[in-house]
Amino acid sequence: MEIAMNRLVPSLMLVLVIVLMSPVGAHSQQRGGGFSAAVDQAVGRLDYHALVIGINSYQSGIPKLDTSVNDARAVKDLLVGKYGFAPQNVIELYDGAATRSNIIRTLRELSISLDENDALFVYFAGHGIEDIATSTGYWIPADATPNAYETYVSNADIRTYLRAIKARHIFLVSDSCFSGTLLAQRAMPGEIDERFYARKAASRSRVVLTSGGNEPVMDAGKSGHSVFCYFFLKTLQDYEKPYLIPTQIFAEVGPLVGNNAPQTPQWGNLREAMDEGGELVFVNRQYQAPANLSFSANKISAVYLEGRFIGNTPIASYEVRPGTYSYKIACAEYGAEKTGTAIARAGESCPINEQFAPPAQQSPGYLSVATKPWVQIFIDGKLYGYSPKAEIALPAGTHTVRLFNAEAGMDRTLTIDVISGRHVKIGPNVQSINQ
Repeated sequence: MEIAMNRLVPSLMLVLVIVLMSPVGAHSQQRGGGFSAAVDQAVGRLDYHALVIGINSYQSGIPKLDTSVNDARAVKDLLVGKYGFAPQNVIELYDGAATRSNIIRTLRELSISLDENDALFVYFAGHGIEDIATSTGYWIPADATPNAYETYVSNADIRTYLRAIKARHIFLVSDSCFSGTLLAQRAMPGEIDERFYARKAASRSRVVLTSGGNEPVMDAGKSGHSVFCYFFLKTLQDYEKPYLIPTQIFAEVGPLVGNNAPQTPQWGNLREAMDEGGELVFVNRQYQAPANLSFSANKISAVYLEGRFIGNTPIASYEVRPGTYSYKIACAEYGAEKTGTAIARAGESCPINEQFAPPAQQSPGYLSVATKPWVQIFIDGKLYGYSPKAEIALPAGTHTVRLFNAEAGMDRTLTIDVISGRHVKIGPNVQSINQ
């Protein structure tokens, strides 16, 4: 069976698995519309992650797309810039990096690394296709071969990994690949207020938004984006209230896309994935309470956050955006450092205290000198007396020993290795050194 290439060219598959925080559009109803401590408490303990995939260029003659990579990057920038996603929590796969193996591997790694304290946003922009023989939808990765369905990523593959990912919320936006059998329809809610957002944030969700049904979707649109992505980005960018959920996004984006392109966005639950009626809540960064980190140690130490020096301990309060941060505390006096990860939650303080132990003191080694004739004994330039000399205590390591007797014409310099607890002996004829 051949792929209809005239369908592939305009077909832009968009998959967004969103783990965000913040509300949308003209269809929303709110009491007051301000920041809510109850909602922030529900979302503040979640770490937000994203997988963003965009493919313009294919390796085996599949037609090139124009807007996919630009769409994906713009979505990533919006997540980080407006909705507070930590950059280190965003995985990006563009063009040649978006191979079948990389996509599958990344989804599997997310199924291992994420848990109930995480939320995930996945975005895919690229070609999609439906196998007419089996009515199965596919993402087409960058290294796919035309008409070789085994080189594509099937709906079944995607559903398997999304089921396995343990994150509390997953928001997936796709084109026709995720319509039909993958979706269970959701009813539109009535009034949306702070209690509604808090309830949605607390319950598990597996929500899918598609850019179309079982039809091609347009690659070209406006401002360098596909029609669907243009209105998706516009909705998230223009929204100025604290909280936004997929229900509101669909209510805004669906009619706009339908009025401007021959495609009809759909939304619903991912079937058989233990969706419990929740939704990922986007939190508008300007409304989000900051978090504070504090650093202390038993010795004055340098503190580095995300690789950047921020001062010496103690640091009573260091304000950051909510997210996950890597830190290093370096104690110069003891020549030691501690590293770790700090989880900064909105409106909370995260104290970090590290204790450094002094370097372990090694027991000394010993040197004995019994030469004939007698000699002066210099060790590392310091006079230690005359031979014979027994059990000179020395720190472990390499030392320079000089044996000197002007009258006897003796002037020898030796290098010895002293080992903790061991004995170095220089014998009567100087040539004999036993360790």
